[in-house]
Amino acid sequence: MQADEYVLLGAALALEIAEGLSGDALDVAAALYTAIGDQLALISAARAKTK
Repeated sequence: MQADEYVLLGAALALEIAEGLSGDALDVAAALYTAIGDQLALISAARAKTK
């Protein structure tokens, strides 16, 4: 997948996730996905360091 396709996929997923969520629920979802992304980055960095 090309880099721009990841950007488009991310935008499409965000729009689908946000559909029908209240402002408060959207805030919580955004924070949750940020936390998940941070943890995935940490796992990736830790794996790269052990190789």
